[in-house]
Amino acid sequence: MPELPDLEVLKNNILKKFRGAEVTAIQARRNQAELEKALLKTKLVGITRRGKYLVLAFGDTVTDIKQELILHLMLHGRLTSTNSGTAAKGTQVLAITFDNKEDLRLDDRTFWSKFWLGVDGHLDKLGVEPDSDDFTFDYFYQKLQKSRGQIKPLLMKQEFIAGLGNAYTDEALFKAKIRPDEKANKLSEAQAKSLWQAIKEVLPWGISEIEKAVGDQVLEDEDRKFMNVYRKENQPCPVCQTKIVQTRVGGRDTFYCPKCQKLNED
Repeated sequence: MPELPDLEVLKNNILKKFRGAEVTAIQARRNQAELEKALLKTKLVGITRRGKYLVLAFGDTVTDIKQELILHLMLHGRLTSTNSGTAAKGTQVLAITFDNKEDLRLDDRTFWSKFWLGVDGHLDKLGVEPDSDDFTFDYFYQKLQKSRGQIKPLLMKQEFIAGLGNAYTDEALFKAKIRPDEKANKLSEAQAKSLWQAIKEVLPWGISEIEKAVGDQVLEDEDRKFMNVYRKENQPCPVCQTKIVQTRVGGRDTFYCPKCQKLNED
């Protein structure tokens, strides 16, 4: 699933290719007539990200926005840019054709990806952005102290931290030397501080690494070869050389180093 770093790079690269371009055609698996009425002959003037959502703004200028299109890629949704004459895949969910003869296409083999017009209250329920000034240590530590659950599922709650997902949660926990199945309220203040700082560091690191991998392409780096523990089962830990373990925490595939990341003693 695309997470905050993936979406930040997608956002920036979509803007580089399509900012100011006019919508000339739309193909959608649902609500096509509604999308055509709202978006045809408008220009893409901006994109923002909120958690794991992209909000595409259409109008004449950034000060004259006529409509917003919200995208959530879910687990298997993939955004790409393609020459307008290229045949559509059978997995295509949405294609927006612009006057630069390029399409912005959303493909999803499960068809779970979501898109709709107009920002609604759903985005208001999201938690703080981890790259914002609102993500303070006091906010973070208070939430941890109030939770009796495991730390990884808590970090992945979008009502707590918006945009943090499976891969970067594993990487932040590894950086902070905390087991993914540790109880959140069992973390010491020092451990919590280390984890808070790790979250703030792994996200810009991820953005930088993805930019190196995809350049200016509208494309997700699905390999994520730069990761330290995520999807590295049985490979040596980059710190101690112990084999990375794969398990399940909160119903999600989880990767950690059993030597570097140990449970606190009761």
